[in-house]
Amino acid sequence: ESGTSIWAPENNPHLAAQLYSIDEGVGQIVAKLQEHNLLDNTLIVFMGDNGGEGKVTTNGPLRDAKGTLYEGGIRVPLIMSWPGYIQAGSVCREPVVCCDFYPTFSELAQVPLPADQPMDGVSLTSLFMQPAGILNRSELYWYYPHNKMAAVRSRDWKLVEHMGNGTIELYHLPDDLSEKNDISRAHPDIAG
Repeated sequence: ESGTSIWAPENNPHLAAQLYSIDEGVGQIVAKLQEHNLLDNTLIVFMGDNGGEGKVTTNGPLRDAKGTLYEGGIRVPLIMSWPGYIQAGSVCREPVVCCDFYPTFSELAQVPLPADQPMDGVSLTSLFMQPAGILNRSELYWYYPHNKMAAVRSRDWKLVEHMGNGTIELYHLPDDLSEKNDISRAHPDIAG
């Protein structure tokens, strides 16, 4: 296509090579599990650690990129596979975070969680057979000290605070996934 650079974010050959390599590696792991008849007894979890780097990819329609607390920086893919326990092709829209893996794996291994240790995460096992389910938690929190941002998500609502100047932004994610319309002034009862 005329005028399109191979270095444009959507055409970055280095990122494409990295993704291809990851895909090949996951395929090799799955093949080895199949070879040893372990695939049906193995939970495979694949999750991104943060949103895509803005210089080499686009996170659209999500706002912004890695290093921010907008959806483009924190909303990442999570793919889980476990034949017989997770229906192939099912989609779960419930927000989860990495600290949910500890209680999930503990429950699956039937290892009790330490009673004297606070638990930030919740087990995801209820979502395996009921992907439309809702987890028993009220909020999710993020804090990035390097860019002085904090965020809290309570179900469909998300509040972003810029710690350096004290400004806040409020978004209703089902209506504004791209976080374009700050509605904090229209909803002081929620943003307050």
